[in-house]
Amino acid sequence: MCDSCIKFPAEVFLPTTTFYCPHCWDKGDPRIPNLDAQGTRPGNMQPYQGLFLNGKPLPLLNYSAKSTLRSHWPITDTSNFLIISIRLEGMKEEGDPAVLAAHHISPYYKNPPLRFASFSYNLASPKAAISYDNRIENLAEELLTSNLSPDKVVVFISTHTTPSEGLIHIAPGGEAAETADLVLRRLIPSTLQEVIRKANTSMLFLLACGAINAAPTRDQVHKFVQESGFKYGVGFTVDKFIPAEANTFIQEMVATFCISAHSKRFSCLLVSHYDLGAHTDIIVYFAGDQIF
Repeated sequence: MCDSCIKFPAEVFLPTTTFYCPHCWDKGDPRIPNLDAQGTRPGNMQPYQGLFLNGKPLPLLNYSAKSTLRSHWPITDTSNFLIISIRLEGMKEEGDPAVLAAHHISPYYKNPPLRFASFSYNLASPKAAISYDNRIENLAEELLTSNLSPDKVVVFISTHTTPSEGLIHIAPGGEAAETADLVLRRLIPSTLQEVIRKANTSMLFLLACGAINAAPTRDQVHKFVQESGFKYGVGFTVDKFIPAEANTFIQEMVATFCISAHSKRFSCLLVSHYDLGAHTDIIVYFAGDQIF
């Protein structure tokens, strides 16, 4: 009996019943029986059981709990990650969704496994075009010939398109434009496509006005996604697309599919960002035959 703290009349308990108050339990009073075969002593890490019968705790206190979302929290994947930003010359890097996505997931990484590469292009200028080709090829060759080949690749292309045909601008100011098929294969050459095919997860974001996602340009984009090795391609359909409106959606999509290892379905992401629908629809190109 816990007579050091509380006085009880003798007739309250059976002779084989003992009571230990919370204070004695918390300090691990040596008079309290061991709780298991390993000799675990009671203390503040054990659920409080005050009543004992024949040296065993009486099951008067039931502890029940349901599993929470924490029990389903996905294992984070922090394997080698490459983010590439490709912007039409003259488009600002400040506010670039690729930069913001990289900052968003950077806390998951401590060392170089997260790599960010930024390029601007002007394919109408021979000098600028050669410079772009050399830089993108050097990056691809470095990744293919070293142990730095990424497990995850996300490529952002920020550009403009012609409003009716959906041609992609290849020079600032709309001075020149070409079909999506030609431009995408120039911006993402075969060597970089090889890096993409080796990755477990890969995504292409087309940050341009919606004409690029209208027929027949849409079919060219889908064919490129299929042949280049991307698992997903994401575009936006509004005529005057504002990338800043999609920043939080893009950040969560990158984190969900690349860090949390597909812990959410795409439909769940849409529910979380329903307000983006006030600005634009979203189109997703899959590696297979589907367009969503």
